[in-house]
Amino acid sequence: MKIIKLLLLFVVIAGGIFFALNWNSMFAPAPMEKWAASKDELNIGDECNKIRTKWAACEGWDESVYSNIRSDIDQSKAMGLFSYEGYNIVNNCLQETAINKACNSYLNALGNKSSFSHKAVNNCYKGVKRLKELENIDGSEPRIKNVEELHNFYTKVKKFVDSRHSITPSFNTTTYKWESFNKKKDNIHKSGRYYRENRLFKNVEHIDGFKEGISEKYLEEVTSAQRKKFYEDLSSQIISHFKALEPTEELIAQLNDIYFEFNKQEEIYGFSELSIFKVSYKMPEKEDEQEEEEENIW
Repeated sequence: MKIIKLLLLFVVIAGGIFFALNWNSMFAPAPMEKWAASKDELNIGDECNKIRTKWAACEGWDESVYSNIRSDIDQSKAMGLFSYEGYNIVNNCLQETAINKACNSYLNALGNKSSFSHKAVNNCYKGVKRLKELENIDGSEPRIKNVEELHNFYTKVKKFVDSRHSITPSFNTTTYKWESFNKKKDNIHKSGRYYRENRLFKNVEHIDGFKEGISEKYLEEVTSAQRKKFYEDLSSQIISHFKALEPTEELIAQLNDIYFEFNKQEEIYGFSELSIFKVSYKMPEKEDEQEEEEENIW
């Protein structure tokens, strides 16, 4: 019994010593990060004001300014001058201020009605993309998401307006089909309507050539003028394909179907050339048939 009491006493004493030695590590609040100081050695408000002042002096995104600020923050962190909370405040200040500067610069460049520049818009967008990369910002950030959506739309409209809207035929030598001129033309008009009716168009309609380049009138003029060449080229493609093939009953029947399909589209261009070729495209007469014809003549 005495032995048991002594053992219990030893356990209590040993436990007391253990808790006394490890009290701080077990119950005191541990820093969230090993590098974090218990308190800030810098004035966080002053640090944020310095960041805002530096960005305010910039006309737009400036990577050298960003790099200098980022370097100062990282160096102060490495020297243990920030608490965890203080570091986050300063770091967020840099990110927020830089995002505002980069995105606002893009929006100003895109909306510049007096002296719009495609080069300026693209340079500003590069700044937004670069910041997104440097700060590892995901696509859900609303200001950057808005800029990306606008730039994507702007780029598509510019490409459409700059296009010559060439409508060329493509005769499929496997299926013996082709997409009609009207269908190709309608697709161009459909794209123009999509851009005109899109909610984002108000952001780019002031850009020189954009409004005119997607108008129904302009698209009708530029597409209708190509009808003649389209069907003349299509007729040439069909004739060239069959010219290279020895006539067979199957090919003659296929050409006949093509002829009727061509005619069904009610096109006069290229039709006469196709008609002449169709008449001449026939199987060679056999020798005995030729001899019989000659005997009948005599």
